Amino acid sequence: MTSSPIILCHYGNSPYLKYTARALLASNPNSRIIILGDESNSWLKQHIEHHHFSSFETGPHIEKFNQSYRLVAGKKSPMRKEGDERRDWIDFVFRRWFIVHNFCRSQKINSFWHFDSDNMVLSDLSTHEVKFKDFDCTEQCGGSCMNGFISNLNVVTGYISKINEIFQRTEYLDNLQKEFDEEHPTYAFTEMRAYRIYKSESKIKTTRLASIIDNSSFDDCICSADDMETEKLPSGTVIKKVHLSNSGFFWKTQTGDYVKANSINLSWVPAYFFEATYKHLLKVKRSNAEASHTSTFTTTLSQAFPLTQMKYRLSDFARTTFTRILRRLKIA
Repeated sequence: MTSSPIILCHYGNSPYLKYTARALLASNPNSRIIILGDESNSWLKQHIEHHHFSSFETGPHIEKFNQSYRLVAGKKSPMRKEGDERRDWIDFVFRRWFIVHNFCRSQKINSFWHFDSDNMVLSDLSTHEVKFKDFDCTEQCGGSCMNGFISNLNVVTGYISKINEIFQRTEYLDNLQKEFDEEHPTYAFTEMRAYRIYKSESKIKTTRLASIIDNSSFDDCICSADDMETEKLPSGTVIKKVHLSNSGFFWKTQTGDYVKANSINLSWVPAYFFEATYKHLLKVKRSNAEASHTSTFTTTLSQAFPLTQMKYRLSDFARTTFTRILRRLKIA
């Protein structure tokens, strides 16, 4: 069974990218895996298909976006992300959909999978397309963002057209800015709010990627309980408890049923989770028991691979200690 291409769009050289890419290769060895990236992450072409997204920042849609985009954000909203301190992150979360659209048009791709780059894909996506074939697209972020399976490119064309239209709504954006200035200084107008407007004002047919179908599901975010059993990390962060077995990754519902995880969104958790997830995925592949549901659950993802955790903790300690020393010497 063949799968639609899998597309990521990312700027910067985030350390977890190597695990995201390797997980995709391990779980989807027969699929076309693409990253639309920049020079700093071009080393990924050793493993997966890499294209510079700057090659796809042309055309009438993105030219209109360049003319109409304005930053609408509170004073404390995050405008920069690790990887490129010069780039406006809020601009990019909109822009990437124009880039993806132009790339797909150039490659004659009509259906595809799309994930944020911090999602670890753990299952063969070709086996899941039939679940979503009757929808224009699936959603993550609690129904606030287009992600997962995009069944036709027209839904993306409509989305970027709506983004451009919204940036022409001066009064609406002015009112948002006032709200952010006076009430919510950490908020910003991003592609998520634009997607909710698009969905409410169009006739697109959507469904949640996190829907439980055939006892399996895709993760909205590991930091969101989604009615699953949870655990607290030493940092105080509460996450879904991920149970490990030789047949994969599982969550446990409040009624005690196990649900297989087809992906895990590792936003907002320590970096070692990426490596630990990849290591267990390799164990699953070696066991050749991915379809089995009879194994015993002996540990959770947060408890697995203590040496991996220790490596990252020592690295963080060394880095922060070095920074403190430089600051005391007034070098940094």
